[in-house]
Formats: sequence, structure tokens, C-alpha cells
Amino acid sequence: MARKTQREYVAVNGKLLITDKVAEGKLLHAMRLFRDAVKMAHHLIKVRLDWNNAERRLTSYISNAHYAHSA
Repeated sequence: MARKTQREYVAVNGKLLITDKVAEGKLLHAMRLFRDAVKMAHHLIKVRLDWNNAERRLTSYISNAHYAHSA
């Protein structure tokens, strides 16, 4: 009988202090893109688009395959 592996998750709570306004703008832009990609992924799942096509659309939107996959 095979044992099931147990997944463990880590949550980090804290405050990020950024003094450079350019870096803060880049971070906020990336966060906004990821939020919109999650919304788009939810919509694509709702309309029952196949995974390969949905991931291709998300990757072209967010320009990063890792973030598109996790969205």
C-alpha cells in the first residue's frame, strides 16, 4: 500500500519596506499583472478552455512562464 505524501505550506507575514520609488513602482506593477493574470485564469477555466491554450494566453499576458503557471 502506497503512502500518500503530505504537503506542507509556509506563510510569511511581514512588512516590506522599500525606500526606492522606482523599485516600488516595479513591484506594484508586477503585483498588478499577477492579480490580473489570476483573474484571467479564473475566466479561462470558467469558459472551459484547455490548459495548454490557457497557459499560452497567460504567458503572453504576464511574460513569465513560472508566474503564468502559478496563476
